[in-house]
Amino acid sequence: MQLRPHHILCIAHYEGKGYSEEFNIKMQAIIEALKSGGQFELIFGPDDLCASCPNLVGGICSSEEKVQRYDRLTAGLLGITEKECLNSEIFKSAEEKIYEPNKFDQICSDCEWSYICRKHKH
Repeated sequence: MQLRPHHILCIAHYEGKGYSEEFNIKMQAIIEALKSGGQFELIFGPDDLCASCPNLVGGICSSEEKVQRYDRLTAGLLGITEKECLNSEIFKSAEEKIYEPNKFDQICSDCEWSYICRKHKH
């Protein structure tokens, strides 16, 4: 499985909402795989979740500049690098390094789904 850095944040507070039913099904499958001990490779580009997103057109996100910024900031705060193999432990790290110190808005303030994560602020 491959995931881009900012999807770590999306997965952490996912509550069944998404771009489409196909997207929601894929997100739930990824979450279940990670809960079952699955690992993923970190990539800075379209990943397994993007494959079911209607914003992916011709292999490129219609918000590519924005999501690349999210990825760079997330990776920097978590201290993770491309091609790194990670597991569900990264979600604990995201809580400690991004959500608890309230650094979430530095990354995702202009995300259309940020209202969901804001409900989970510590």
